[in-house]
Amino acid sequence: MDTAPARWQGRRLLVRVHAQPNARRNEVLGLHGGAYRVRVAAPPREGKANQALVALFARTFGVSRSRVRIRSGLGGRNKTVEVDEPAHLPDWLAPPEETERRR
Repeated sequence: MDTAPARWQGRRLLVRVHAQPNARRNEVLGLHGGAYRVRVAAPPREGKANQALVALFARTFGVSRSRVRIRSGLGGRNKTVEVDEPAHLPDWLAPPEETERRR
């Protein structure tokens, strides 16, 4: 995989994430070692932290949860999250020249 923290693959945005479960709140903190550091309040049991991550990304990118999936890293902290046709891009995403849409 490309080492960029976020990249386009057709109309899908792939975002590398370093997840931190059991946090006080759900939030994206910025870059951390080539991935976006994301805190989720849910515990890492029974998929609850993954569900919280999908919900956070759906809200952040303005899409339904069905358009967000964890492409890799279901059982670990380092994940790749795929967002299908995001409605908008958040300010914390890498500069536009690095994540410019390639269609």
